[in-house]
Amino acid sequence: MWEIPAAGCMTFLEVNEKNNADFVGFKDNENAIFINAENYKEKFQEYLENVEDTKWRNIAEKGRKFVIDNLNNDKAVESLVELMQRAINERK
Repeated sequence: MWEIPAAGCMTFLEVNEKNNADFVGFKDNENAIFINAENYKEKFQEYLENVEDTKWRNIAEKGRKFVIDNLNNDKAVESLVELMQRAINERK
């Protein structure tokens, strides 16, 4: 999921109740386009009819920045350390 926005590509992200893809911090129409079984055709059509619209480039750039700033190895290690510290503190 991270590779597409990290490369600066327009990201259509399937978000539904089962995958909770919005949990990682992506925001619809800000740094990704959320799609689901009901709206994907409409969203794809909107994109294809206006590929040159600068809003797509802006969304892609914000998606790239979000991934680089928030979904990197440093952040993952910080989260793991926090999780381990909480687990240790709960055992005390």
